[in-house]
Amino acid sequence: MDLREKVVAAYERGGVTKRDIAARFGVSYGFVRNLLGRRRRGRVDRAETAWRRPAGCLSRSAVGSLKKAVCENPDATLEELLAATGGHGSIMAVHRALGRLGCRRKKKVTPRP
Repeated sequence: MDLREKVVAAYERGGVTKRDIAARFGVSYGFVRNLLGRRRRGRVDRAETAWRRPAGCLSRSAVGSLKKAVCENPDATLEELLAATGGHGSIMAVHRALGRLGCRRKKKVTPRP
């Protein structure tokens, strides 16, 4: 926090470029640019967090029941598996959960003529 305040104070004094400030404090130009951007938005006191993928829509109990339903009926459709989870989430959530569980779609093998 102390470094951030010093960088902002040096920029506010003026007469110095962002690249000079970065060199003076031993930080990257991107750090200075991002810090001053956060200052404009009023968020200098904390670092911005990286974007993260949201957690799965299915709860742990729903994923457990999904796994059980796949073991009992491997030919079930996604709609049937969604119903087995209690109807929480969406068909795409079931599809993604199956991928995370390592379950593959069972394909019918047709005999050769």
